[in-house]
Amino acid sequence: PPDLNNPQDHNKDGIYEVVLGYVNTEIGDTFVPIPDTPVNLVISDTTSGVLDIAILKTTQTPIEDVDPERIQSDTDADGVVNSIDEDDDGDGIDSQYEANKVNPFASRVGNGRRLRSDDFDGDDIVDSLDPDDENDGILTKYENPDPNGDRNAEDAQDTDGDGYPDYIDNDDDGDGILTILEGTDQNFDGNPSDSRDSDLDGIYDYIDFDDDNDGIPTSLELGDQREYRDSDFDGTPDYLDTDDDGDGILTRLEIDLETEDFPSRMIDLDKDGIPNYLDQDDDGDGKQTIDEDTNFNGNPADDDLDGDGLFDAYDSLTNDCDKDGVVDELDADNCNPYNDTDGDGFVNIDENSCGADPYNSLSKCSDYASIGLKITDFFSPNGDGINDQWEDDSFLRYPDNEVWIYNRSGQLVFNQVNYQNNWSGQFNNEDLPEGSYYYLIDFNRNGNPDYQGIVYLAR
Repeated sequence: PPDLNNPQDHNKDGIYEVVLGYVNTEIGDTFVPIPDTPVNLVISDTTSGVLDIAILKTTQTPIEDVDPERIQSDTDADGVVNSIDEDDDGDGIDSQYEANKVNPFASRVGNGRRLRSDDFDGDDIVDSLDPDDENDGILTKYENPDPNGDRNAEDAQDTDGDGYPDYIDNDDDGDGILTILEGTDQNFDGNPSDSRDSDLDGIYDYIDFDDDNDGIPTSLELGDQREYRDSDFDGTPDYLDTDDDGDGILTRLEIDLETEDFPSRMIDLDKDGIPNYLDQDDDGDGKQTIDEDTNFNGNPADDDLDGDGLFDAYDSLTNDCDKDGVVDELDADNCNPYNDTDGDGFVNIDENSCGADPYNSLSKCSDYASIGLKITDFFSPNGDGINDQWEDDSFLRYPDNEVWIYNRSGQLVFNQVNYQNNWSGQFNNEDLPEGSYYYLIDFNRNGNPDYQGIVYLAR
């Protein structure tokens, strides 16, 4: 109890005092014996009332001493009574700090009442006496409230970086799931050492941004309305499901882990608006991905029936705009139909046409005629904007080409390396007469023309 004959300065404010505190109690007639030592009587946090102080001298025999053990409180049971304990609740934060700190949610109304700035969770236990300040089931002392040990929580751990340290944050990892709902303290002793760790990565779910370690943050897997989405209806919500769509391919294998930002990480092979990790038919070929497990080993991501190097689950020519056998999302040059993957001089689309393997330089078309090239045999450079140049996409397929054009007399009237569909029927800046012209094309510039034919120039 306060020693009126030897007052102390427990809160280190330079004033020796005795403080009488009442909580939710009406103060009636109270008599305080005051010895010869000067004493400050401080009454705070009152909303109304009248205080009359009368100094009386009395020779009356004092009331019998009250047993101190009956009136002294030791909230944290550390053997130091609250009146001289700098950390009453044993949470690692100085009680004076907790009494004076600002509650960022103090203006909120909960259960019809305004939360007090010194009672974060509104449980009517002031934080300086509350071992679990935000009532999340984890004692404050286990939420790293004072990393540097100075009993000041200014450096407290803030897992999600939202400005609210974990010990007063209802959602420590900011994933949209309240900390108390993430399997914390399953034996109810206030210590999170037995908390759930769904992906066994050593990080408890309540401070893990990706609870199932599938590469997609938990907050994105909850669904737009935080409805705990379960895409494959297997009873396991996506944020805890390592295979969200139940297609047999782990979610982390269906996203681009090399990309840091979202939603660009979300691969959508068939461009149906459903990212692969939620799409039960990843390549849009009409066959469920899980049914493309032709070797029946439970993993559709290791089957390749046609031996083209692309797993059947992702193999669909409908999504291969350059016809090179690699679906667009996995193809670095996904819409360039003129790639020559194996460098054998024939572009992929033509090798597919002639039955060669675009990934094997030893397997190639026999010649350029075998790939079915049909060079344009007519153009009319008359300035009407239609067929004004001799154009053909074959020149774009094989840009490392050389073209020679001759008139009927055998005179060379045009020659160009890397022809770009730009001949308009001129020679020395003069229009050539209407008629047939003979051409030679060397598609790979090896010194031997690969193709020859006749083109008609009309005026």
